[in-house]
Amino acid sequence: MNRYPHHSRRPGFTLVELLVVIGIIALLVSILLPTLSRARASANNVKCLSNLRQIATGSIMMHEERGVIPTLTDDVIVKQVDPSGKRWPYRELFAGEPDTDGTGKKLLDPFSMLLPFLGDTSARTFQESENFTEAFLCPSDLTQPDLDENVTGGNVSTTGLFLPANTNNAPVPASYGFNADIASTIGENGVSYIGASFLGVINGPVDSDYGETAVGQGANCKLVKVEDATATMLVADAGTLRPANEIQNNGSFQDKPNMLAHMTNYMHFNGGNANYWGTLAGVMQTGWLGWKVPLDRHSDGASNAEWLDTGAAQGGSINIAFVDGHAENVKFKDADNPAGFEKVKITPWELPLN
Repeated sequence: MNRYPHHSRRPGFTLVELLVVIGIIALLVSILLPTLSRARASANNVKCLSNLRQIATGSIMMHEERGVIPTLTDDVIVKQVDPSGKRWPYRELFAGEPDTDGTGKKLLDPFSMLLPFLGDTSARTFQESENFTEAFLCPSDLTQPDLDENVTGGNVSTTGLFLPANTNNAPVPASYGFNADIASTIGENGVSYIGASFLGVINGPVDSDYGETAVGQGANCKLVKVEDATATMLVADAGTLRPANEIQNNGSFQDKPNMLAHMTNYMHFNGGNANYWGTLAGVMQTGWLGWKVPLDRHSDGASNAEWLDTGAAQGGSINIAFVDGHAENVKFKDADNPAGFEKVKITPWELPLN
């Protein structure tokens, strides 16, 4: 008689069974991950469009109250035409900030100008806002820099995205750019500016300083001057970062790829399809303008145009808020077939040119 009780052995997985289970799990993951990725991208896109609607709404409210939208023009120029700040608001200088003109104040950046119209009167700048800082950040924007890095002006930077007006070339946590053809102040000499540089706005009212008929002034921050509010960009995804060896410093601040703004700036000099002049399609066929359009922000596999190589732009889309306040995702196919981009006006003036 066996003195020890019989213990039955618990059956375990065989190697084959284990491999089958692992294979099934791997299959499920491969099926579910793209779905989850698409769901996340869709949610980010919805949030981005909501951000743009808020920015557009705030701009429209500012226009109703002050007669202008935020300006991208340097405060030296703005103070020439609006020293009292009745149109564009100023802020008190921060401690240690240089008082370059003896006024003790500085022009607010375009996004900070909108805070009171978005319901935030507690913060001086949008970076300080507890409620609306994220309204200026696209959740799909992966180019946000380390803001502690030392960024210098002059050459194109690969470390930060910049707002044109009065930022001292400091990178900002923002993902969107205004349409400079609308959001630039006309200075005392009668010419439209962004930063402190001339803009050549396609089909704009001709100014004697331009010496030609294809370009002229912008809309001087006035939405009432825009010819087609439903088709004209007000603010959109903007700003790309490039490796230093891919970027040439063309000497024009407004044309740098990491500057947050869009414009038609002298695009007719690039030739191309004249039917696209004044539109977002015209931007993409112009080497110094198209590379700041982040085609890959909402689309995997899309790519931006290289420096003066417009044929490199492929696929993708950007989110745009229009002057009438609506926002939508607009797709771009390639340099030869710009799909919806030819329907998006940048110039505030009438098209076609001929």
